[in-house]
Amino acid sequence: MSERFEVFRLSLLPRPQRDLEGGPDPTREEYLRTVFSAITTFAHYNAEFHFRPDPRLSTDNGLIGRLGRAVVIDENRPPDQGFEEISHEGWKACVVVVDPGEHEDGQKASIEIDQAVGKPTAIFGGLVKAINAANPLAPYTIEAQPIFDAETFWDFAEENEGQITSLTFEFVVPNGLWSASSSIRDELKAAKEKLGAQKVINTFQSSDGIETNSEQVRDAVNYAVSGSGEIKARAKGGKKFDSNEKPKVATLPKSDEEKEPVIVRVARNIARVLGRE
Repeated sequence: MSERFEVFRLSLLPRPQRDLEGGPDPTREEYLRTVFSAITTFAHYNAEFHFRPDPRLSTDNGLIGRLGRAVVIDENRPPDQGFEEISHEGWKACVVVVDPGEHEDGQKASIEIDQAVGKPTAIFGGLVKAINAANPLAPYTIEAQPIFDAETFWDFAEENEGQITSLTFEFVVPNGLWSASSSIRDELKAAKEKLGAQKVINTFQSSDGIETNSEQVRDAVNYAVSGSGEIKARAKGGKKFDSNEKPKVATLPKSDEEKEPVIVRVARNIARVLGRE
């Protein structure tokens, strides 16, 4: 069986100047290694989730752990007991990989897709939110954005040419680890420095239809697809686009060993799971 993983870009946003004594702040990589090497428990939609790192399998190339929750399993007793229905509590967990190192394509995370545990964007977002809340004096807050393929937006734009009435970009301020349009980066940097903004939202609306084949829109899409933001659009007839619903998916190769744990296979294929192969 080939397991599938959703891939995220991690942005570490400096918190406002803090008046704290002590040594220098950790680097972004050091901070990610610290928080994703710790046990974290958090509530999400009336369920309690648990993140447990696995130091035995974590390496310099990636931190590995599991994120899971309790589930109720419905089964039947044996035939001699009339297949009586029974329920009992069990646990379901998915594998999480975080590469905190600085790369040309930024710092990434990947989470195994298992709907029995939860929607990856939602539960990984809950984990990041819990980490931020547990570290209010840390030098950074973490933003996790699903990575998506720009072609999914351009396909939508082509299918609805002249019909798109609303187009929204939500940008995370530059993290400094990957390239993007210099004009957009400069505008976001100015918003950060002058206003303390961590995100910037731009919405374009037109009842006559927005011209998507423009340099401004192309630059914005390129910046968002780098993992620094998201795109939402509406077209006439009720058609919608949401980049969060079009995540990039990496596939874990099959194993020759039938019962080899998924987490062990992940440890051998970290680059593949993070979408770097």
